[in-house]
Amino acid sequence: MEHASVAHTDISKDLKTYMEAMAHSNTTKWEMACDNEKCSFDMMGIYKVVPCPKGRKVVGSKWVFHIKWGPNGTIQKYKACIVAQGFT
Repeated sequence: MEHASVAHTDISKDLKTYMEAMAHSNTTKWEMACDNEKCSFDMMGIYKVVPCPKGRKVVGSKWVFHIKWGPNGTIQKYKACIVAQGFT
């Protein structure tokens, strides 16, 4: 957990894309958050890479990034989640 005080206006809005996160001033924090998410998926065994059946579409996915703030205005956690785009 990080306890450095950072003004909310500097990084208050959530990032919209993986590219934004990797170009952000806190790239290493976002990389670690992404790695944690991937490790969680691996440990839980909730997915398996398989070949795409002929004539089928692959369900898309995207990263969602969020900063969790503490009550005193400090950053508690950089959170990255990968979510399925069920509409695809």
